Amino acid sequence: MLGRTVRLVWLGTLATALLAGCPTDDDDVSADDDSAADDDSPGDDDTSGDDDSAGDDDTTAVDDADGDGWTVEEGDCNDGDPEVNPGQTEILCDFVDNDCDPSTDDDQDADGDGFFLCVDDCDDGDFLVRPSFPELTCDGIDNDCDPSTSDSPDGDGDGFDVCVDCDDGEPSIYPGAGEVCNGIDDDCDGLVPADEEDGDHDTWMICVGDCDDSNYDVNPGMTESCDGVDTDCDGVVPGEEVQDADGDGEPTCSDCDDQDASVHPGVSEDCSNGVDDDCDGGLDELDVECGCGPVVPLIGDLTVSSEEAATLFCAEYNAVVGSLIVDSTDMLDLESLSCLCEVGANVDFASADVLETIHLPLLMSIGGGLLIDHSDPKPLQSVYLPSLTTVGDDLLIRYDLPHLSHVSMDNLSSIGGSLEIKNAGVDTVTFPSLTTLGGNLSIAWMELDQVRFDSLDSVSGFLAVQSTEEVVFPSTISIGGQLNLSVFSSTSTINFPVLEEVGEDLYLFWTEAEILMPSLTRVGSIDIHTMSHPSGEWSLSALEYVEGDLDVDNAYSMELAFSSLHFVGGTLQIGDLYGNPQILGFNLPRLNEVAGSIIAHDNGGIEELSWSDLRAVGGSLAVYANTVLSDVSGLHSIETIGGDFYFVGNPQLSDWAAQSLVDSIGMANIGGTVTIYGNGP
Repeated sequence: MLGRTVRLVWLGTLATALLAGCPTDDDDVSADDDSAADDDSPGDDDTSGDDDSAGDDDTTAVDDADGDGWTVEEGDCNDGDPEVNPGQTEILCDFVDNDCDPSTDDDQDADGDGFFLCVDDCDDGDFLVRPSFPELTCDGIDNDCDPSTSDSPDGDGDGFDVCVDCDDGEPSIYPGAGEVCNGIDDDCDGLVPADEEDGDHDTWMICVGDCDDSNYDVNPGMTESCDGVDTDCDGVVPGEEVQDADGDGEPTCSDCDDQDASVHPGVSEDCSNGVDDDCDGGLDELDVECGCGPVVPLIGDLTVSSEEAATLFCAEYNAVVGSLIVDSTDMLDLESLSCLCEVGANVDFASADVLETIHLPLLMSIGGGLLIDHSDPKPLQSVYLPSLTTVGDDLLIRYDLPHLSHVSMDNLSSIGGSLEIKNAGVDTVTFPSLTTLGGNLSIAWMELDQVRFDSLDSVSGFLAVQSTEEVVFPSTISIGGQLNLSVFSSTSTINFPVLEEVGEDLYLFWTEAEILMPSLTRVGSIDIHTMSHPSGEWSLSALEYVEGDLDVDNAYSMELAFSSLHFVGGTLQIGDLYGNPQILGFNLPRLNEVAGSIIAHDNGGIEELSWSDLRAVGGSLAVYANTVLSDVSGLHSIETIGGDFYFVGNPQLSDWAAQSLVDSIGMANIGGTVTIYGNGP
């Protein structure tokens, strides 16, 4: 346009000059004198301004005015500028049509990023450098073409930029900072001091007083037990744990008679002296060593409806080949049945309406299931089976047992089916010797102080625990079904220190507890629903694989950290996450692939999606109705999307930011449609 303007101005000037030298019909003597003195003959050299001889060429002056060898008729679009003609090479960014070819660009977008060299692209050879592209820190490149954007910001204002600060969001952490007893690398030297480790995963570090970091049951939070060890780390082993008054090798705390060297745990029971020689709580005929040999079984089932029936049974037998049913309406306890050693099939107390105590000191094994199940409130207060080691099928203690305050089966090692304890009045559920569970484990509908299984190494079915202050499974490595943890307060602790795999869903509902699963690497799926304000650590720091969906819904002001997760086999969905954006986050720094879709919707507390290692999304990427989301630069590493790209109704996120993400992925790498509208400016 500039070239054409110059050419028109020049031609106008030339026309004016030519007209000024031409005579009019009224007065032509100023330029052409036809008088006798005037010689217009072929030989006349009329220097007054016009020579009309045959050799006079009046067009020479306008054909190539700038002397560049190109005439207007030949395409010179600016005959006043010798540097403009069809023979010139187009010069970029001078805003002149140098080669007189409007189709030749004066500007260019060599890297195809939608930004042009002459206007605003500071590096037209790099697709990842352009205005509005997120500034990538510490790469030495002005990625957003804005020199004022720092390549090495100091986000927490501690005087150390992000390139050297190992946590630029925490001002107390920086190179050279003093180490604090918190399990964190405060001084950014790449190391956490040894005394800040928690080697036994008991939530206590050496620096806060754990005197044996290799023993889960030794720390300042424990109470002393009869083991000769300073269990509570107060520097003192109680005297009763080390004193042995009768010199029999057993300390006072475990010796039921520390004045008699012949009485202590481990000795053989004398079945005739009326003394509990082996300190197991059984006197002679009530001791399993005396009362169960030889076994004399009743062939068939046994129904006990009265004290008399129980007494008659024990007069002849001590075992039942079939099932045992207790349906008495007047028996308060089972003392008259204390001879019982074995039951080959089921044991059923469901119809014992007034039973207050179930104490069978000699019962060693139940071939079928154990059912303590009531449809109406019952007065049952205690279940004490000290010799029981095996239950062949389900063990069920459930329904309307508000008075049941004591359940003790300390030697039970194997349950062939499921274990279910519900709606009872107990404060604790502990099975210290249980190693094998063939079915499900369910403990619910109670307010508990503790659920603890010291020896259980695996659960083949699901594991469900509800409303408990402390949940401890120190030996459980795998759960075949779902792990369901629901309705925990902010003062609760859930600890699975060696759990490695959950076969199905990890389901967390209304759970504000501190959750410690430092060894969990693989789960079938994750469903987190209605969560807020955890009291302490909440992380699955070792989790690498989610085979199915990962769904987080309705969480308030909490940090969800999955620092090692790199594969989601189903859909990744986050919705209704709200609260303080400085607290709430969804951190997936190593996520590499989502085989299904990614859906982020209706979140009021997520300001950014920073999943910088994400490369492939098998389904769609849908981001909509997120009220504070303003930054999706952490998704620019995505290379392929198998389905649709859908960014709609995010008021703080510009359409341009969404389009920039599309550009970085490339339309050819998006399998479905692209929809961008209704976002912010």
